[in-house]
Amino acid sequence: MTRTVLFSAAIAFTFLGAMMEPHARACSCIGPHLSYLSPSGTAAATNAHVRIMAPSNGLQTSRFVLRVHNGAVIPTTVKTYAEPRVTVVELVPNAALPASTRFEVASIDASEHPPTTVIGTFTTATTADTTAPRLDSLGRQRTRLNTVFGGGDCSIAGPWIDLDDFVAVEDHADAQLAFGVWSPSASGVIDTTKQPDVLLFPYEKHLSIGATNSCDPRRFTFAGSVATLAVAAIDESGNVSRPIRLRADLTKNTP
Repeated sequence: MTRTVLFSAAIAFTFLGAMMEPHARACSCIGPHLSYLSPSGTAAATNAHVRIMAPSNGLQTSRFVLRVHNGAVIPTTVKTYAEPRVTVVELVPNAALPASTRFEVASIDASEHPPTTVIGTFTTATTADTTAPRLDSLGRQRTRLNTVFGGGDCSIAGPWIDLDDFVAVEDHADAQLAFGVWSPSASGVIDTTKQPDVLLFPYEKHLSIGATNSCDPRRFTFAGSVATLAVAAIDESGNVSRPIRLRADLTKNTP
């Protein structure tokens, strides 16, 4: 019997947040957990990529497979966006997926019983998506710092960067946008033709760069007191928008 566990990005991030014991003063966290991120909906493009978030500890990307529902495995190329606690795994099909077909994403681990866990399903439409999303604005940018932190509420000193009410346009209304973030090299150059340093997923119109509390599994290393970064929207087929650069003073909390 195959176990089926379906996660959405929003649910996964909720579970990964801080959880307080009713009468305790210590911060208590859950996770990280294996979660399915995209593609979403019932009309995925035939060139859609599969994105999974998994704990970094002991991660074996070979365990993840894309296959026709109850059928053949689809050959894919694996990309990873690794952080200390979690890694985004991206399965890129080596050829166009069959149209109007149901697929499943599974984790296969011979040490478990049963060995196969289906973590997500999707159905393709009839065409590929070759149009990049449009990122018009990163919205309101704020640097977040806490002068008082800890004490049982899972708060941290920071810094992290919040982006609220960004404006991004994607042709497929039910598609899940990701956001790539690039840091400068040692020589100060930001090369957005390379793979992003991290791949982030927003909640509604909110995006955070860096850990926001001690339970947040995402980490981002800021170099120095001023951050200069590039951010771009990336759709489910890997099409990348025009990147927007941001600069943040990490020493001052934005009101």
